Amino acid sequence: MVARPGMLWAWGANHLGHLGAGPGFDQPAPRPVPGLPPVRAVCANASAVLALDGQGRVWSWGWNTGGLLGRGRPADEKPYWLPTVLRDMGHRNLDPLGNPPDAAEPGGEDEAFDEELQALLGSIPVQVSPAPVMEGVCTPGLVAGLPPVVQLAISKDNGFALDADGGVWAWGAGGRMGIPLPKGFAMPEPVPTPVRVAGLPPVRAIAAHPEGDAIYALDAQGVLWSWGNGYEGALGQGKRRVDPVPAPVEGLGPVRSVHALADAALAVLEDGRVFGWGSAESGVGFEAPRKNTWRVPAPVPVAGLPGPVRGLWTGPGLAVYRLEDGSTLACGQGLRGMRPDSPDEPPRAPQRQPDLDRFTDFYLGDHHGFAVDGAGAAHGFGRVASGALGQGETDADLLRGWTPIAALPHPVHALAAAGHSSLAVCTAG
Repeated sequence: MVARPGMLWAWGANHLGHLGAGPGFDQPAPRPVPGLPPVRAVCANASAVLALDGQGRVWSWGWNTGGLLGRGRPADEKPYWLPTVLRDMGHRNLDPLGNPPDAAEPGGEDEAFDEELQALLGSIPVQVSPAPVMEGVCTPGLVAGLPPVVQLAISKDNGFALDADGGVWAWGAGGRMGIPLPKGFAMPEPVPTPVRVAGLPPVRAIAAHPEGDAIYALDAQGVLWSWGNGYEGALGQGKRRVDPVPAPVEGLGPVRSVHALADAALAVLEDGRVFGWGSAESGVGFEAPRKNTWRVPAPVPVAGLPGPVRGLWTGPGLAVYRLEDGSTLACGQGLRGMRPDSPDEPPRAPQRQPDLDRFTDFYLGDHHGFAVDGAGAAHGFGRVASGALGQGETDADLLRGWTPIAALPHPVHALAAAGHSSLAVCTAG
């Protein structure tokens, strides 16, 4: 069911502009994202945010790493270039202490780049990296060139959109557009505006993980397709490889839903069975059939489930299973973040978690996450660093169990947890 459009709220880390008003200080309490119409869905990674509005339009903001915002290069967007708050946070393109870069060699490429960028910036008082970058922080703006969109997904380096006719669109890092790479060629340049992914039939759902590089598409016949980075076996196609061209994942019956992890994936079949592939190291329910390796290049069953599965949620090293009878099981290394009282070695096979039965939906991020109860109220868990849980706490070393977010209106229809930033779509009554 598609959620009703509502106001988008944001809180937590803001040095990359996740809160929508440009880079600034962290916000430990939810506040509306400015400049947006009502939205129905949101997704985010540690750099950027994508939102889908009620008219099927896509909005993006945050740090434009490699064209991740889908709105062209930063010069077209007049972004905030390398601001002071980014220097203070130690962004990867800047000296962590805010010192000027080393002097460029006279007449060298670095000197020419510095002069060109300084001319572009004019009198803005910033310190630039000596290496060419196409990054910049942008406030919310429309991603042009897309037909009406029904679903969004975001990976580590790419944004994806599913249109109303089943077409998949991609932008960001090169090599994700369905176009074969000639032998001997390196990964192509970033694609900063949307391109339709070639080689796919009409698709009804897409999936990617905010820290992963593999992408999944489920077609109208229940066939699962994958492409991108499969070095850990995450493509499920029997080999460890990087492949920019979508291909079917063999060995699965009709698939109901697919759920991406950073370097693995889980698929729920129409009959309620679950299969997994990719890295088994974090213990989300499937195991490698061979010893001395964590890599599982083709789907294998998830064992230990006492009945068919109707719902599945995944996060970094974490899987939450909802059975047809309403009972909830979970497993994986990520349980230590969800449950501060979890043992040092959480279960590798699904284990009953009765206290999770009261929640109807989960949104599992890298350092924190959220669950929504039957009344539509959101509850946060994990690290409160930068105010990520929306409860006013910011201690980087503090972990919380399930705690209601009192300042967030409900019902809550969708959430996103990325890095130490958080977003929620809320509607009244």
